[in-house]
Amino acid sequence: MKIVTISLCCAIAAGSSLAQRLSVVGVDVIDIGSGTILENRVITVVDGTIEAVTDNIAIDARDRVIDGRGLYAMPGLIDSHVHLSASPETFAPLLLAHGVVLARDLGADTEYILSLRDRIGQGSLTGPDLLVTGAIIDGNPPVWPFSEAVETPEEARAAVRKLHEAGVDQIKLYSKLDADSFRAACDEANKLGLMTVGHVPPSVTLWEAAEAGMRTIEHMTGVPEAVEIPGRTRDDRSLIEQAINPWPRIDGATPEAIAAMAERAAATGVVHCPTLVVYDGIMQAGDPDPDDPRLRFIPESMMQFWSIPGYEEGAAVFREYRPMMTQALAALHQAGVTIIAGTDLANPYVFAGSSLHDEIANLTEAGMTNTEALQAATLIPALVFGVDDRFGSIKPGADASFVLLAGNPLDDLANLDSIEAVIHKGEYLNGVRLDKLKSLALAEATASRIENTRRVDSAELWEAKGIAIEGEVVTTGAYALKWGEFDAGTETFTLTRTDEGLNLYVHFNPAGGMQPPALTVYELSPDREPIAARHVPLRNATYDARYSFGADAITAVKGDDTQSLDRNTGTIPSGPNTSVEFFTLERLGLAIGDSVEGELASFGFPGWQLSTTPVVIERTSEATYRSTMTAEFGQMTAEVTLGDDGFPIQSTLTMPFGTLKSVRE
Repeated sequence: MKIVTISLCCAIAAGSSLAQRLSVVGVDVIDIGSGTILENRVITVVDGTIEAVTDNIAIDARDRVIDGRGLYAMPGLIDSHVHLSASPETFAPLLLAHGVVLARDLGADTEYILSLRDRIGQGSLTGPDLLVTGAIIDGNPPVWPFSEAVETPEEARAAVRKLHEAGVDQIKLYSKLDADSFRAACDEANKLGLMTVGHVPPSVTLWEAAEAGMRTIEHMTGVPEAVEIPGRTRDDRSLIEQAINPWPRIDGATPEAIAAMAERAAATGVVHCPTLVVYDGIMQAGDPDPDDPRLRFIPESMMQFWSIPGYEEGAAVFREYRPMMTQALAALHQAGVTIIAGTDLANPYVFAGSSLHDEIANLTEAGMTNTEALQAATLIPALVFGVDDRFGSIKPGADASFVLLAGNPLDDLANLDSIEAVIHKGEYLNGVRLDKLKSLALAEATASRIENTRRVDSAELWEAKGIAIEGEVVTTGAYALKWGEFDAGTETFTLTRTDEGLNLYVHFNPAGGMQPPALTVYELSPDREPIAARHVPLRNATYDARYSFGADAITAVKGDDTQSLDRNTGTIPSGPNTSVEFFTLERLGLAIGDSVEGELASFGFPGWQLSTTPVVIERTSEATYRSTMTAEFGQMTAEVTLGDDGFPIQSTLTMPFGTLKSVRE
């Protein structure tokens, strides 16, 4: 290596205040494409871009010089499947601290995830660059509330266009789409130059998904069904059951049948993101390790979500089929199918950054070499996503987003944990600054636990949002919420009387789950008929949505977006609060033992859009009502006891994955 005659210490001193230029000298560079080491190189960075990688360069006196002797420079990692919006302030810095410089977010409220992408790009949130899909396109009703629900090919095309106009990078399709809507979404996305990714829904085969143009397939969906097994009968489970766990369909498959499927899959050119680590995480839900130090970075609300019974039940199922998943992945790799590494971050016991290291190791268990597994988390996804000019390799012109390791990961993947520094877009994050990133995440996780347990003065929040509490106060109240044995937050309300009728002001402050804290105002007639509502979340995807409850239609408006639902005789307006029962139950006029069938029209679960749920409401005693709701994920039952003022004294909502109890204080 030839360097001009300037001492290392002088170069550091000269460049200490200039972050635009940086040189890493004497470092061994991993050529990830060939799986070889370029020894004793100089990586020169100018304005966040790699200018040169060479063994013969003159270092400018303005450069900040990093001594890379004894270290290995590896391209920054890419996690191809995350859900950053679940906990951005903890996930984002932890991902970067573990060498992840690019992540693909596959499903979130569109407006919110785009704002996170912008915050990271502008530097107000420290974390990896993002590629995002925004809302998932799914059938109606969708599996997840942050979805574009469609029922026809025309609606599917419109949803794709809407997401394209919003500025997403890819389009994610999901499990409840019918075949025609799936094909229409793929076609529209292809016309607009957006790749389609996601789940192969049970309505189409793996081969039909590939023919329609799906580019990446998550969790190997469609694979079990694609294996030909003589005498296999039709799957009588619901579409959602098949989508959640398709692996029983592979029972009885021979290695030859799996290999034949893999050969055909390779011919389609479709990329698979297997996310084996998410199944490993769900298996831990049945037997978690309380001493795992990574748990301290998990907010209490997420720990509560991970503890729901449904995950524990799924743990046994995935334990049974996990070896078959590895076998199927091994066959896909052997056949030449392109594999990329992703984690499905936000699911139980999947940890930001470190779980990607675990997934890379999982890939080697399926027969990939260390080099191939590392390529699946660097070069290959960069190529697949069309960002290989910026990510995936250490080369001139690429973003200066790479990792300095104390050991060679090509020899031993455990060396992924030997991070000495991360250079992200030219910013040098060494041991002290990496520790600071982890401290930021830890502080956020700790603060969320404190915030979720403290009472917040509602009056301050209403005033801060510019909402005046109008009218004469009739009554006030508060509910303590419990999720199983855990504190789930509080709900406070104020009922006022005006010349026009009644106003109900509700502050919902949860300590867990997917719901953000929010302020909601319900305008009621004198006899408690809901007329209008206003909903303002206080965190995450903040917005100010308005609702009107007309005789023929219910309308929601958020900015320029509008949604309208036809209102039938049995439609019951509702909202994301316990206190809404004040204007729903007694107005039904049920005698003891009577029941009525209808449809709840709700908002705030968690987005602004209206959703409908079939419901049967029965009056079981003088003050008690039982509501049975049929959701896609199973049946829910609410037992509500009303007080003399019409507000619930107690409410117990039982779901397939847990029980939420509200008790008036």
